[in-house]
Amino acid sequence: MILYQILGVGSIVTTGFVRRGTRAAVNVKSWVYVMNAIIFTGLQASGKSKYYRHRYFNSHVRVNLDMLKGSRSKERKLIEGCLSGKIPCVIDNTNLTIAHRRIYIEQFANAGYEIYSCFFDSSIDECLSRNKDRTDKAPIPVVALYAGIRKLQVPSQSEGFESVSAVTISNDGEYAIRYLD
Repeated sequence: MILYQILGVGSIVTTGFVRRGTRAAVNVKSWVYVMNAIIFTGLQASGKSKYYRHRYFNSHVRVNLDMLKGSRSKERKLIEGCLSGKIPCVIDNTNLTIAHRRIYIEQFANAGYEIYSCFFDSSIDECLSRNKDRTDKAPIPVVALYAGIRKLQVPSQSEGFESVSAVTISNDGEYAIRYLD
C-alpha cells in the first residue's frame, strides 16, 4: 500500500491509501508520497474533533490531549511514533497561540513533513451553544472559553504552514472551507 495525496492549488483535496499497481477512480495529476501533519487551531467546542472524524479519521492518526488524559509525555511518544513511521497525523488540540503551534511545526518540519493549518473559525456564541449540547463529555467551563478567545492568535502561513484553511460549521452541520493568506 502507498499513501496518495491529490493536490489542488496549494491545498490538500484528499488523502488516503491505495494498493500499488491500482488506479483510483479520479482524475489525478500526479501521485506523490508526502508525509503531512495538520495542526488544528480553535476554541474548545469549535468542532475540531468532529471535523477530524468527518475528514481525517481514515487517513491520519489523531493526537489529542483529551484522549491522552492530558499527558504531554504520551503525546510526545505518539508524535515520535508518527515521525519514525512517517505516518500522517492531525494535532487535535486548541493550539491557540503561535508559541503552542511552533513546538509542533518545528518537530514536523525537521522530519520533512508538509505542515497544514486548519483554523476553526467559530464565534464564542457558537462554541457556547455547542458546549451546552455536549453529550460525549463534560461541558467546558464558560470562563475557559472566554479565556481562550482572549489568547487566540489566528494561524498564518508565515509560521511555516504550506497553507492555512478556515473551517466554519453551519447550523445544519455542513462544513465550509476557505483558504487564508
